[in-house]
Amino acid sequence: MNPFSYGGIVGNGAFCNRARELGDLRETMKSAGRCFVYAERRMGKTSLILRALNKLPKKQFVPVYVDLWPTDGSAAFSRREQADRPTDDRRAMCSDRGHPFYTQHLCHIVWSMTDQGNAVTGNAFESAITELLRRESHAYVNLWESLTKNEQRFLRGLAQSELPPKPFSSDFTRRFGLRRASNAQRAAESLESSDLIEREEASFVIIDRFLRLWIRQLFSR
Repeated sequence: MNPFSYGGIVGNGAFCNRARELGDLRETMKSAGRCFVYAERRMGKTSLILRALNKLPKKQFVPVYVDLWPTDGSAAFSRREQADRPTDDRRAMCSDRGHPFYTQHLCHIVWSMTDQGNAVTGNAFESAITELLRRESHAYVNLWESLTKNEQRFLRGLAQSELPPKPFSSDFTRRFGLRRASNAQRAAESLESSDLIEREEASFVIIDRFLRLWIRQLFSR
């Protein structure tokens, strides 16, 4: 049997290393904590989580694993949406444009700021976003100050555009002070190589959804 397993869940015999991560996950699970396992695709996140669940004492825990990957859009959640749940789901999704990690991050803060039994309103999400941006402010300021002026202008243009903009158009470059398409192109290349933006059809998006909100806030003062 080939010992190099890939493309699926790695079982007991093929699973190796990750001892520190397994220990951290098991301790979090035992203490009823919450955590995010965040990494690139195909790094073994699912195998790690299932391994940690299987290592829990069977007499004390009933492990439950829910795979949401096969769901195909909002219709898959219609039954849950009809239930009486104290959340404002659309507000959470719109705040970060529906990215799973950032939605979870935002909801984590909303949860911690909401008293048990209280309904979550739009105001709760606004307060959570304010708190999240406050926590990240130092890192964002340092990042912002490390950028060139044209890189800042390009990011500002992406952040302040409600619809995906045409970043090399004369309208975009004039509106955000880039002057020429060549300046916008150089800024885009640099930002993309730094993993701050990524291509989306004929435009770009800021990868860190909360950085986008921070930039919008920065220029709304």
